[in-house]
This record gives sequence, structure tokens and C-alpha cells, in this order.
Amino acid sequence: MENLQFFAFFFFLSIFIQISSAFTGPDSIFLSCGSSKSVTVEDRRVFVPDSHFLPYRDLSGSKVEILDGSDNGLVPVHYKTARIFSHPASYKFEMKKKGTHLLRFHFYPFASGSCDLSRARFHVVASRKVILLSDFEVGSGRKMAPSSRGCGFHMGRSSRMDNSDNKTGVEFVLKEYFISVDSPELEITFVPADRSSFAFINAIEVISASTLIPDIVRSMDSNGINKLSGMSKQEYEVLFRINTGGAKITPLNDTMWRNWVPDEDFVNYTANIGMKKIHFSGPIKYTEYGASREIAPGSVYRTARVMKIAKLVDSSVKKNMSWSFSVPSDYNYLVRLHFCDIASMVLNDLYFDIYLNGKIAYEDFDISTSSNLVLATPYYLDFVTHPDSSGRLVITIAASKSSKPSKVNGMLNGLEVMKLNNSAGNLDDEPMTMMMDGSDEGTPHVVLVFVRMFLTSAALFSIGFAGYMLVVRWRTVSHTSAGWSPLPASTPESCISLESSGKTIVQL
Repeated sequence: MENLQFFAFFFFLSIFIQISSAFTGPDSIFLSCGSSKSVTVEDRRVFVPDSHFLPYRDLSGSKVEILDGSDNGLVPVHYKTARIFSHPASYKFEMKKKGTHLLRFHFYPFASGSCDLSRARFHVVASRKVILLSDFEVGSGRKMAPSSRGCGFHMGRSSRMDNSDNKTGVEFVLKEYFISVDSPELEITFVPADRSSFAFINAIEVISASTLIPDIVRSMDSNGINKLSGMSKQEYEVLFRINTGGAKITPLNDTMWRNWVPDEDFVNYTANIGMKKIHFSGPIKYTEYGASREIAPGSVYRTARVMKIAKLVDSSVKKNMSWSFSVPSDYNYLVRLHFCDIASMVLNDLYFDIYLNGKIAYEDFDISTSSNLVLATPYYLDFVTHPDSSGRLVITIAASKSSKPSKVNGMLNGLEVMKLNNSAGNLDDEPMTMMMDGSDEGTPHVVLVFVRMFLTSAALFSIGFAGYMLVVRWRTVSHTSAGWSPLPASTPESCISLESSGKTIVQL
């Protein structure tokens, strides 16, 4: 009985420490959309009403839906209200500090009263230039297939990342991004996909995260391993956040209020490698030059999957453990690997190789040297890489030539997979049409936003056509000229098109 009381005391003490050490950055904004009062969620954060962050015309043109009482208290409080937009509407956040910010959207497509939120279809744009979501349908699962088990999508069933108690039988949806903010104001616009559609949102988080994305990252491409700079100025969507060898971690136990899911649905390993899960009960030693609590909580570094091959011999099949993910094949990805040597008794006993999609990313990785010769010290590695043509991304840990047969020769504590913006600066496909509010009087207009590929093709055609006409003119010595057709009279002068992001990545 005394042992049980002792365990309970330290369990609740650890939760208290996690809560008291929660991140407090320059910008920490939590909105309960559609709510008339502030609400407190399970991790003790207070979500305030969103009305003060919407211009009057967007607020007055919106609608509020409230979940009825049939949920028996099982639905988290910030999912019980929703703000609905039938016209484009923009949240505007005054930023205290520029740089990288963590952005989260919470969706729960409940049906209440006259509105079924699962029928919504919309786009989401950041700062009028970065497409975060295109033709997004929360209820149908559309656009969710590549990461349906990971961080970015459904929550509440199976092994998918969730922040619910898995009792409601419904799925909440969380979309998470790292956004580079270079102005005093961050604008997030919700745009119905067409005149018959609508957009909705249950809750929004905007959090300073200037130290979470480094500016220089290792890159793997056909030319080998290089370094890229300017990575802190890019946009990312978090698709997977995995606690390797451990249990689910909820926002209550993460200083940045993240969800981490177990790795059972993703792990693969060759037979007879002696892979196992381990847990460390001692203190995790965060240092000035290693990973911080904002990078990952101690719960991630206290568990790991390790492998121990009793006899290292040459083989056509290299013994390893790996994790596979399905992702859209037309993007690059930032892969973050978390390490903490909780298996060794002495320094410099643990060496292994790291592969991404079968290509060596790091040979003879030595955790001891990387973590400044301190055991149980968190460390992480970032890589930018591309999946194979089928959209498969594989992370592999394998014994190296420096591995010791009598020791652990492979370890991974956690991993994250983030989609990197494309060359146009977007994180989703560009819609053919988008309703954008470009009127000072507040009247919504429908604006045709051509896909940049179409614009490029049209420009090339125009150049070719102009060249052809010049040849014809030269041959016929004709003074005939061709003019541009005027824009249709129905096209509003206040049309707004998406600006180019101007993102630059430099290879070092």
C-alpha cells in the first residue's frame, strides 16, 4: 500500500512539473472559435473567444454552431463550438515577435441544428500567400489518406494520434504547421471552396516557436549529403510525431502541448535482431547545446527501441530496424530523429548507421560525442529528403562497422516527419478557383485564381504566339497588329490573387 502511495505521489508530481514548466513564449494565443466565453481544457490552458480576432464584417457574416448536450461530457470543451463562414473570412493576429510560429487548427465535424459540419469544403491560406489546405473536407477523409495514422489528421481511433479519451466513437482532426512570420501581423483566411460550400473551425493555436526549426539542415539528394540554409524561413506541415518504443503522449505531458503516438503501426524489422523496447527511470539531462524540452519532452527520451545483435557478421541482408511512412510523393520532407543514450553504462559504447530510403544518411553515428559526452542527454538530427516514387519514406537504424557485438548497436527514441513547402511556397495543391474578399466595402467577390502551371503555360503560349506573329509580319511586311482582348466587365477591379512566397533555400 505504501509503495502504491509512493508511486501515485511521484506520478502526480511529474504531471505538476510538466504543467508548471509549460512553454511561455512571446506569442501564445489559444482561441475557442464560436464560444462566447473562455474555456479551460484538460492541460489547463485557457482558450478565449475568437470574436476579438475577426474584423467586424467577417464576424457579422459568420455563424456559430454549438454541440448539443448529447455528448455526455466526452467531447473536449474546445470542440463543442464552431465558427462557420459562408464567405471568405480572415483571423488577424498581432505578433509580438517575428520568426517561426507553431499553428494548430482543431476540427470536429459534428451535426447540430441546421448545419452538418461534415459537409464543409474549404481552403485555408496564411498571410494571403501560403496555401495550407485546399479543397479540404473534414468529414469525408479527403486529403487525409497519406497520413491517416499520423500527427496531422484523425484523432480518436486506432493508433492515430488523438487528444481525446477515445470514448466518443467520432474523430477529431488536428492540422499542425510551422509558419515563418515576417510581419507584425499573421493573417489566416478561411475560404469556402465555392458558392455552395462553407468553412468552419473549432479552435486555433498560435505559439512562438523560433528555436524549433534550425536554419541549416542536412539534405539528401542524388548528389549525396549536403547542407541547406534558409530552412527556418520555410513552411512545414507536421504529418507524423512518433514516440518510439513508448506510449502515447498527450498535450498534458508536453511543454509545447503536442501529441506523440506509439510506433507499432510504423515499425518493421528483420528477424532475429534482438529488438526490444526499453524504459529509463532516471533523470533526463537537458543541456545548453542539446535538445531542449521544447524540442521534445522527457517522456520521449525515457523510452526507446534498441537492437542488440549477438554476433555481427557480413550478410547480404543487413540487420536493422526501420519505420515506414506513406506521404505525398511530390514534396520534400524534414525528418527529425530523436536520440538519448539510456541504454549504455559507459560512454562511446553505442554506434550505428542511419539510412533514409536505403541511402546512408549518417555513418557510425556516435551518440556520446554528439551529446557532449554525457549519458541520458537528448540530441536530435534533422534531414531533408524526398520519398520514392510511390510516396514511401523509410527511416532505418542499422549496426555499423564500429558497433560492438556485446553492446546495443542501434537505438531510436522518437521521430517526426514534416512536409516542406513546394517551390511555390505552398503546402497543398493550388485550387483552380478561390473566393477571396477583396472589397473594402465588405462585399464578397468571386475571384478566379489560376493555377501557376496554367499561368506559366499561358505565358509560354503568348511568347510563342508573339514570336510567330513577328515572323509572319517579317515575311509579309504587314502592318497588321494583334491586340489583347479586354477583361470581362464582370471581373471586379479589386481581384486579389495569391502572392508569390519568395522563399529561398540555399545549398551550402
